[in-house]
Amino acid sequence: MLNMQIKLKVIIHFSFVLIAPAVNAINFIQVSENENMKVFLDIDSIEWSGSVVSANEIRDYKVPMEMGKIGEYRSSLNLTEIDCKKNISTIRFIDTFELNGLKGKLISHGVKQPLIYKIRSKTMTSDVRDFLCSKRSVVRT
Repeated sequence: MLNMQIKLKVIIHFSFVLIAPAVNAINFIQVSENENMKVFLDIDSIEWSGSVVSANEIRDYKVPMEMGKIGEYRSSLNLTEIDCKKNISTIRFIDTFELNGLKGKLISHGVKQPLIYKIRSKTMTSDVRDFLCSKRSVVRT
């Protein structure tokens, strides 16, 4: 887990230092899209612990999202964990950005507590689950 947080901080650092979207700077691939957003996963960040798989995830929103008093954002970088057996998603870390591709002003950093929820079928998160959980036999770290 600590290793994933360090990788996430490195990604954030590179996106600022290089002034380039992390989508192009790291090994991100698109795994889902709907009328509201696109979801990308960093293939190199996939890690397993038992039935739980974690990866860095970018969500680029087609319309601005609201975050209470903090403001609007169009992109987020998340550390996402999926329990393949229990069908549960946990967001351990999230940074939000003003513009798509993790560009623009950093709107918020981190989470006060993990966001844990049951994965519903035919959702963006179920697409992420299906992709990650199918990678167990291919990717091991």
